[in-house]
Amino acid sequence: VLVGLTLAWLLPKVATILQKRLCGRRPGTLFYQISTPVRHQQQPEQEKQREQEQQQQQQQQQRQQQTQQNHHHRQQELSRTITIASKPSPAKPAKPAETSAEAPSRSPSWIYQALCKHIHGTLEGPFMGVRHALPEDHSYASTNLPEDFLQALFERLQPSFLLEIGSFKGGSALRIADAALSVARNDATAPTPCLVCVDTFLGDAQMWLDRNPGWRDGLLLENGFPRLYWQFMANVQRRREVILPLPLASLSATRVLQQLAVRQVVPLPEFVYLDSAHVQGETLMEIIQAFRLLPEGGVLVGDDLDWPAVESDLLAFLQTEPPVTGSEDPLLLGLPNLFFRADSGYWVLDTTPRQWLLRKRAGAGGLSELRHILEVEDYGETTTEYVALTDADREAGAVLEGSAKLKRAAAASASVLGAPTCLKRNAARRRFGQGLGHLRQEESGAAAITTLCSISAIETADHCHGIKPKLTGLRPGPAALSLGLSLPLRINSRRCSLTLFSARVHRVYTILILRREGGCVTVPWAVHVSRVTHSM
Repeated sequence: VLVGLTLAWLLPKVATILQKRLCGRRPGTLFYQISTPVRHQQQPEQEKQREQEQQQQQQQQQRQQQTQQNHHHRQQELSRTITIASKPSPAKPAKPAETSAEAPSRSPSWIYQALCKHIHGTLEGPFMGVRHALPEDHSYASTNLPEDFLQALFERLQPSFLLEIGSFKGGSALRIADAALSVARNDATAPTPCLVCVDTFLGDAQMWLDRNPGWRDGLLLENGFPRLYWQFMANVQRRREVILPLPLASLSATRVLQQLAVRQVVPLPEFVYLDSAHVQGETLMEIIQAFRLLPEGGVLVGDDLDWPAVESDLLAFLQTEPPVTGSEDPLLLGLPNLFFRADSGYWVLDTTPRQWLLRKRAGAGGLSELRHILEVEDYGETTTEYVALTDADREAGAVLEGSAKLKRAAAASASVLGAPTCLKRNAARRRFGQGLGHLRQEESGAAAITTLCSISAIETADHCHGIKPKLTGLRPGPAALSLGLSLPLRINSRRCSLTLFSARVHRVYTILILRREGGCVTVPWAVHVSRVTHSM
């Protein structure tokens, strides 16, 4: 019992002493003392993680600041290279013309504005509101047109409308525009010249194939698409009142300008510079289309005569006996570095590489010839290209052959207007009836109406002579029907014309008949004639 009591008294004392020496805390805090070292071991890791987060935040802030600074510098650089065109504020005067982004010294010509309206669909032009441009880059040195040659040529030619086919980054465009504008400034009455620059701005096959190391870099690819158009816009913006880009293939662009010239929207360009295709066959097509665009006396200049494909296509074009001037051309004689090659029939501009020149001689044809060429190329020369496949097609071809006699009958009726009234009526009936006799064909059947038109002369009064048309039906075919019937009438002592038009539209003919009512010409009906019988 004594030993047990002694142990019971000593054990707590021993435990207390041990705890004080080992942990330095009061009794009852053993768990706290044991867990405390674990917390102290984890604290350096948390602090380290916190420091890493702070460093990341600081780095992110630094990157944001750097990005803002780069953006600010970029905006300043763009503002030096290209102006965002906008209406000037009346409160702020315009900046003086000190930088390349200076305001145009002359306003665009009416040709420039007409092209903007009919091609770009706006009067302001493509430079209005430009925001996606690159800094100017004039590192491409392959601009072979001599400045003295252009200056001397334009002083004699006085061009107001010019065309460049193949512009790339705008080096030659600037040289042409500067020379044309310099000549125009010498004449206060001369309009601002207009230079249309045609290019796809997509590069050519050799650049995409990187034929020479570094050629592909010239495409300025971004996500696989070239940025040459924006580079061109940045390079030529100082001549934006003269230069008008047209991002089309060469043949498509020349067709657009030919159509606009035929419609008399714009004139024909007096000067064309061709530096586009360098492939045999394609160059020949471009020469043909570009030469058609020239008016009488217009000049066509081409680059890279040293290329075999270019020279062979030029010779092939000259073998067709084109209407070009010879060695005695007074406009071309005496121009710097220009020589006539008598054996081939073209002028050579002595540059590196050499260039060629042709001038369209007087009497070579203008808009009328171009209009005929476009009609032939768009619609074909005659209806013989359509092959009759069915009986209805052959019947339509027969009707087409009779249309010529129908026109002659109308002309015959018009030729007797000087005769007395009774003779007019009788002659008109007789001659017109003879012209229509072969056209009357009657067949039975619901869908077998083949009569084109039946016209009979009527008489309502001694002073009135007329021809009343009746359209009973038409069986369409692939042959294009061309009727232009103009019959003289005398109604109430006033003369008018009864005109019958026919146009082929997808195997459907539209016939318009004009008549005079109350002193004005009206269109009383328009009938679309198909295989189903229609009546008026």
